[in-house]
Amino acid sequence: MTQTDPTEKKPVQGYKANSPALWKRFVFGLFYYLGLNTLARVITRNKPRILMFHHISEEG
Repeated sequence: MTQTDPTEKKPVQGYKANSPALWKRFVFGLFYYLGLNTLARVITRNKPRILMFHHISEEG
């Protein structure tokens, strides 16, 4: 059995340290926690929504 240092920083599971995906998750989580996403929705409620398709299937 090996000893581990309890102060050793471990990355969030599934993310590499300092990865853009980790920062994006942090920023969006912070916006959600502060209620800024709700504020943005209220401010833009009369604006059109833009959808982006990443893939369109050839099949029906």
